[in-house]
Amino acid sequence: MLRVLLLLAVVAAAVPAGAARASLPDMPTVTTLAGDGRPGIVDGPGVRARFEGPQGIAYDARGDLYVADTPAQRIRRVDPRGNVTTIAGGGPAALFGAGVPGGYRNGPALQARFDDPTDVAVAPDGAIYVADSLNHCIRVIRNGIVTTFVGAPNRVGGVDGARAVASFTMPRSLAFGARGTLYVADPPNGVRAVAPNGTVTTIHDPNFQGAWAVATYHSARVDQLIVASPMLISLYDLRSGKNAGGMFTTNDAKSWPREGRAFVGPAASVAPLSATQLVYADDLFSTVRLVQFRPPEPWQFTRALSAPPLLNAGARGGGFRDGPGGQALYDQPMGVAVAPDGSIAVADTGNRRIRLLSPFDRRTYETDGARLPNAPDPREFRVAIVGNSLIWTGEPWHRSIGGIVEDRLCAQRPAATPCNVKVYPLRVSGESSAAAASYMQSYLTDGLVNAVVFLVSTPGQLDATTVDPAFAGSLTPLLAGLDAKMAASHTDLLAVLMPGAYEMPNETSYLKLTPTIGPRDPAQVAREYAAELTAVQASHAPYLDLWPLFFGNDDQATFQPLFRVWDHHLTDFGNALVGDAIAQRLIPLYAEAHARH
Repeated sequence: MLRVLLLLAVVAAAVPAGAARASLPDMPTVTTLAGDGRPGIVDGPGVRARFEGPQGIAYDARGDLYVADTPAQRIRRVDPRGNVTTIAGGGPAALFGAGVPGGYRNGPALQARFDDPTDVAVAPDGAIYVADSLNHCIRVIRNGIVTTFVGAPNRVGGVDGARAVASFTMPRSLAFGARGTLYVADPPNGVRAVAPNGTVTTIHDPNFQGAWAVATYHSARVDQLIVASPMLISLYDLRSGKNAGGMFTTNDAKSWPREGRAFVGPAASVAPLSATQLVYADDLFSTVRLVQFRPPEPWQFTRALSAPPLLNAGARGGGFRDGPGGQALYDQPMGVAVAPDGSIAVADTGNRRIRLLSPFDRRTYETDGARLPNAPDPREFRVAIVGNSLIWTGEPWHRSIGGIVEDRLCAQRPAATPCNVKVYPLRVSGESSAAAASYMQSYLTDGLVNAVVFLVSTPGQLDATTVDPAFAGSLTPLLAGLDAKMAASHTDLLAVLMPGAYEMPNETSYLKLTPTIGPRDPAQVAREYAAELTAVQASHAPYLDLWPLFFGNDDQATFQPLFRVWDHHLTDFGNALVGDAIAQRLIPLYAEAHARH
């Protein structure tokens, strides 16, 4: 222990306060990849190029972006440096240069004609498929030649079957599945599946009515179709053929999801980032949104990747501004696509530009056990923070409890040395500490992590009900058993006790908005806290009691609220209070592990 203290003293003297490893920012930086904002059909480098109105976009494996420039009746290609080239479509501009009349012609790509091409998709073989909306068919560009893959301008409808008889009505969006099936958002008919041989079938799901956009996500565990309609974004499990949940995007005040206290709008285009994350273009509010979900539970969180969006910004006119963090502005964005390097391209239709969002840190939004390392690096110090939604409420990473703990531990390293700390925030469903303990015994006692921080959740903290008297008594054997099992795999356990919003009479902002619940009786809360503390102490497991710290903050003449106004989760200040306290307890463990390596 003396060696550990000496090491800490040396490190503290050598490291400036707040020093930490370089990491991705919490919000993307938005730049303009191509387009100068004026209408036109001009190929060329970056911001010297012009678009009429880019909508659907898709990347190929090399990082080239394909753009359906809908009013221009053309398909454009933008390379990673922003150079724009027209690869298919033609026709002279009309209507004061604001658009090109539609047409229908197959043949050499630059002589071909389209009629409102609204989306593109890149096939596994590199061919470019086009949703030729007003021609009611799917076209394909291969080796410089445009052909009709399925459908026909004179065959409008929703007939399934072979290529020669199948029909569409204004197909709008395309996405390839893992097995080469092409999924089509065909609004009057829902979602259609087109086999590689051109055979068309309709996926019958009532949530797909009026389907506007489709996307797919495939991994070893997931084969998913994502469908956006005017009121919903739905998940569909392609393996089981069943709907896997969804989220409302509607003006029904009872069902419309909120970002903080703001409404969200419908999706014009969707693109998955992971099995539990997507981005979408919200043209109503002129923003791009990140959505985190956790099937089969309800959708959890949505966040604008822009300056604060305005209600009906699409109708009122959005704006244009590049920049870091939450400063960017868009005008009716209609397309999103994820680049091979993790950047996000946006077809900013109203601004006639292609925008690019840099990669950003999304760890607080991806919190399930699948993200734990299968073969951890022995030189890395890994911490799992397990608890309820207090650890996973959609904050930017560096303002979350896990991000604060990671940053504080990284600050113990010399500034020139890369940080070897990784924190995993693991949310366990429900409020049961027994369920959390069961999860930890199953997944966290085999040496995958060096330390486990367990935010003990008292039943009733989040719903203001009376705590079960048997709860405190169950904590003693639960923590004792968990501590013993973790010790066997050289994993340190730290149980954290903290009050909830309902248990703190001075934290009343949220409670004022929910007068039917109100704070709990202080005398009863005090008895429950004493019983819980006694039970934890009896287990002999290491613990951190934050109750005095929380109430000490509220005792100050000018205290900062620990809980939010619109819900019962922690404020940024509350997260910092908890994160700092946990990090202080973990610093000796980190120093000891570092000394061993």
